[in-house]
Amino acid sequence: MERIASLYGQFRSVDEFLKSLEANLQCFKLVRSQKEEYLLLLGTLDKFERHESWESIGLDDGLEYKKYTPASDEEDWFRNSVYSNQTMMKFRFSRRMRCFGYRKGNRFRLLRIERDHKKSNKG
Repeated sequence: MERIASLYGQFRSVDEFLKSLEANLQCFKLVRSQKEEYLLLLGTLDKFERHESWESIGLDDGLEYKKYTPASDEEDWFRNSVYSNQTMMKFRFSRRMRCFGYRKGNRFRLLRIERDHKKSNKG
Protein backbone atom coordinates (compact mmCIF):
# COMPACT_ATOMS: atom_id res chain seq x y z
CA MET A 1 0.00 0.00 0.00
CA GLU A 2 2.87 2.36 0.78
CA ARG A 3 4.32 1.75 -2.70
CA ILE A 4 0.96 2.61 -4.32
CA ALA A 5 0.76 5.79 -2.28
CA SER A 6 4.24 6.81 -3.37
CA LEU A 7 3.32 6.17 -7.02
CA TYR A 8 0.09 8.11 -6.67
CA GLY A 9 2.04 10.95 -5.03
CA GLN A 10 3.64 11.74 -8.40
CA PHE A 11 0.23 12.76 -9.79
CA ARG A 12 -2.06 15.69 -8.94
CA SER A 13 -5.19 13.54 -8.69
CA VAL A 14 -6.48 10.00 -8.75
CA ASP A 15 -7.93 10.78 -12.19
CA GLU A 16 -4.51 11.75 -13.52
CA PHE A 17 -3.04 8.59 -12.04
CA LEU A 18 -5.73 6.41 -13.64
CA LYS A 19 -5.32 8.13 -17.02
CA SER A 20 -1.60 7.43 -16.84
CA LEU A 21 -2.26 3.76 -16.09
CA GLU A 22 -4.74 3.54 -18.94
CA ALA A 23 -2.29 5.15 -21.35
CA ASN A 24 0.33 2.57 -20.42
CA LEU A 25 -2.00 -0.43 -20.56
CA GLN A 26 -0.65 -1.57 -23.91
CA CYS A 27 2.86 -1.49 -22.50
CA PHE A 28 1.76 -3.58 -19.50
CA LYS A 29 0.06 -6.11 -21.80
CA LEU A 30 3.21 -6.38 -23.88
CA VAL A 31 5.40 -6.95 -20.83
CA ARG A 32 3.00 -9.60 -19.51
CA SER A 33 2.95 -11.28 -22.92
CA GLN A 34 6.74 -11.28 -23.11
CA LYS A 35 6.97 -12.73 -19.61
CA GLU A 36 4.59 -15.55 -20.62
CA GLU A 37 6.71 -16.20 -23.73
CA TYR A 38 9.86 -16.25 -21.63
CA LEU A 39 8.35 -18.78 -19.20
CA LEU A 40 7.22 -20.99 -22.11
CA LEU A 41 10.72 -20.87 -23.57
CA LEU A 42 12.31 -21.74 -20.21
CA GLY A 43 9.96 -24.71 -19.86
CA THR A 44 10.92 -25.94 -23.32
CA LEU A 45 14.62 -25.53 -22.65
CA ASP A 46 14.16 -27.56 -19.45
CA LYS A 47 12.53 -30.23 -21.61
CA PHE A 48 15.60 -30.17 -23.88
CA GLU A 49 17.82 -30.70 -20.87
CA ARG A 50 15.86 -33.74 -19.68
CA HIS A 51 16.52 -35.57 -22.96
CA GLU A 52 19.48 -37.93 -23.08
CA SER A 53 20.59 -37.14 -26.64
CA TRP A 54 19.99 -34.97 -29.69
CA GLU A 55 18.34 -38.00 -31.28
CA SER A 56 15.76 -38.26 -28.49
CA ILE A 57 15.08 -34.52 -28.81
CA GLY A 58 14.46 -35.09 -32.52
CA LEU A 59 11.95 -37.83 -31.69
CA ASP A 60 9.96 -35.58 -29.34
CA ASP A 61 6.80 -34.68 -31.29
CA GLY A 62 6.09 -31.70 -29.04
CA LEU A 63 9.35 -29.96 -29.92
CA GLU A 64 9.32 -30.60 -33.68
CA TYR A 65 13.11 -30.22 -33.57
CA LYS A 66 14.50 -30.36 -37.09
CA LYS A 67 16.89 -28.82 -39.56
CA TYR A 68 16.06 -25.37 -40.89
CA THR A 69 15.99 -25.62 -44.67
CA PRO A 70 14.70 -22.40 -46.25
CA ALA A 71 12.96 -22.66 -49.60
CA SER A 72 15.28 -20.07 -51.14
CA ASP A 73 18.33 -17.95 -50.35
CA GLU A 74 16.11 -14.86 -50.05
CA GLU A 75 14.14 -16.52 -47.26
CA ASP A 76 17.21 -17.68 -45.34
CA TRP A 77 17.54 -15.57 -42.20
CA PHE A 78 21.12 -16.64 -41.64
CA ARG A 79 22.59 -16.21 -45.10
CA ASN A 80 25.28 -13.54 -45.20
CA SER A 81 25.67 -13.75 -41.42
CA VAL A 82 28.49 -15.03 -39.25
CA TYR A 83 26.33 -18.15 -38.76
CA SER A 84 25.89 -19.01 -42.45
CA ASN A 85 28.33 -21.94 -42.15
CA GLN A 86 26.39 -23.50 -39.25
CA THR A 87 23.71 -26.16 -39.62
CA MET A 88 20.66 -24.30 -38.39
CA MET A 89 18.03 -26.14 -36.41
CA LYS A 90 14.58 -25.08 -35.27
CA PHE A 91 12.09 -26.16 -32.62
CA ARG A 92 8.79 -24.96 -31.29
CA PHE A 93 8.12 -23.74 -27.80
CA SER A 94 4.44 -22.86 -28.21
CA ARG A 95 1.72 -23.37 -30.78
CA ARG A 96 2.89 -20.39 -32.80
CA MET A 97 6.43 -19.66 -31.66
CA ARG A 98 9.64 -21.15 -33.01
CA CYS A 99 13.30 -20.90 -32.08
CA PHE A 100 16.28 -21.10 -34.39
CA GLY A 101 19.87 -21.85 -33.57
CA TYR A 102 22.65 -24.39 -33.93
CA ARG A 103 24.34 -27.08 -31.91
CA LYS A 104 27.85 -26.60 -30.62
CA GLY A 105 29.01 -29.71 -28.83
CA ASN A 106 26.34 -30.64 -26.33
CA ARG A 107 24.84 -27.12 -26.26
CA PHE A 108 22.22 -25.43 -28.37
CA ARG A 109 23.01 -21.83 -29.30
CA LEU A 110 19.71 -19.96 -29.55
CA LEU A 111 19.88 -17.20 -32.16
CA ARG A 112 16.35 -16.18 -33.05
CA ILE A 113 12.77 -16.45 -31.86
CA GLU A 114 9.94 -16.25 -34.35
CA ARG A 115 6.51 -15.27 -33.09
CA ASP A 116 4.38 -16.01 -36.16
CA HIS A 117 6.35 -18.86 -37.78
CA LYS A 118 6.11 -17.38 -41.28
CA LYS A 119 9.76 -18.30 -41.91
CA SER A 120 9.46 -21.59 -40.09
CA ASN A 121 6.68 -22.72 -42.39
CA LYS A 122 9.00 -22.19 -45.35
CA GLY A 123 11.97 -24.05 -43.97
